[in-house]
Amino acid sequence: MDIVALLRKYYSKIDRRILTYLTCVLVASGLWALNKLNKSYTTAVSYALIFTNVPKDMHLQGKPPDKINMELEATGFALLRHQISSVSELKISLQGLRKQVGSDKEDYTLTASELKEIIANQLSSSIQIAKISPNEISLRFAQVKSKLVKIESDVKYRLKQGYILKGKVKCTPDSVLVTGPSTVVNNIKKVSTATWDAGELSKMKKANIELLAVDGAELQTYDTDLTIDAERFTEAIMSIDITPTNVPEKLNMNLFPKDVEIRYEVGLSRYDKMSSTDFRFVVVYDSINTSPYLQVKPDIVPPFVQNVRYSPQKVEYILEKKKD
Repeated sequence: MDIVALLRKYYSKIDRRILTYLTCVLVASGLWALNKLNKSYTTAVSYALIFTNVPKDMHLQGKPPDKINMELEATGFALLRHQISSVSELKISLQGLRKQVGSDKEDYTLTASELKEIIANQLSSSIQIAKISPNEISLRFAQVKSKLVKIESDVKYRLKQGYILKGKVKCTPDSVLVTGPSTVVNNIKKVSTATWDAGELSKMKKANIELLAVDGAELQTYDTDLTIDAERFTEAIMSIDITPTNVPEKLNMNLFPKDVEIRYEVGLSRYDKMSSTDFRFVVVYDSINTSPYLQVKPDIVPPFVQNVRYSPQKVEYILEKKKD
């Protein structure tokens, strides 16, 4: 017999022994694994929480738990199947929960037993929930409310020499519908625009400017059109009667002089429309002291005029009792 034949016979015997050995190892390992997988185990898991069926007229306040930690008990087989299923999130429906009434809010509480029942329905029936954390979830809702809120512009500008604003900055629209929880919406008094730098003004300018977001609420629209206009001004002079205020009913107050001369700057488009009724200058009875003079104060000045000066700034007075 040649050497090659002897070697083949030798190695074939070794291969059969190795194959037999490996088969025995595999069978033993399989039996061991089956025995282990049939035993009960406890494992810690964590799932993301998603809340569904939120009432349409309610708004969830605060930040509810976004995950839940649990200890699960099951056989090795059940836990292995559960891991293979790749469950990463659990859904919690807000229908049918125990309701706690409080003012204009609605509080929902999920107890440990309720949580276990909801979660168990999403897991295999062969898996038991041993522990759960948090073991109670409280959710607070507020009624959803909508209201119109005034838009307030934020405009930076420089007037060209000899020019004045031709009225206030105009917003179109001038208000916006704000929607959110009543506890938030009730405290919203205005919605501001982003800052618009209109530069130097000598004529009308327009721009579409976004509205600043409001925390906890949604805006129906997110921008507004701003318009700002300027025109040339001129100086005007006018005489205005001084009005005594807070004078007791039994007294008359006589002023010397009885009027003031005012000088102011106004746009050309308004110059011919100005009248003495657009202004009001007063003296206050309550400010009387040992001095024979009373301070004259501007009480009403139109917003579309500027650089108002007046004289005199003090007047003499005499008090007289009214005749019965």
